[in-house]
Parts: sequence; C-alpha cells; structure tokens
Amino acid sequence: MSAGGDSGSLVMTLDNVAVGLLFAGSPQAMIANQIENVRALLRVEVAEQIL
Repeated sequence: MSAGGDSGSLVMTLDNVAVGLLFAGSPQAMIANQIENVRALLRVEVAEQIL
C-alpha cells in the first residue's frame, strides 16, 4: 500500500477525493490521519480542483 518515504502523502479515493494524510505504512497496510482533522488542526483548506 505504501513504501518508505511515503509518509506525509495525501491519501485519495479512486474518484480523487482527499481522505487522509499518510502517517505510517507497509506493503500490506497503512495508517492515515483523517483529512478533516489535519485540515482543522493546520487551519488549511483543501482545493476542490486545481486551476
């Protein structure tokens, strides 16, 4: 599912919706922080699309 150096990557659904920020992982499993928690704590907004 993830490899070394992937921590901090945005986790997306198949239809490109941001759902998490990768915290830890391996080829079999991964742990991600929910994107709404990350967004709220960092006080950032996630763009709906790139212009």
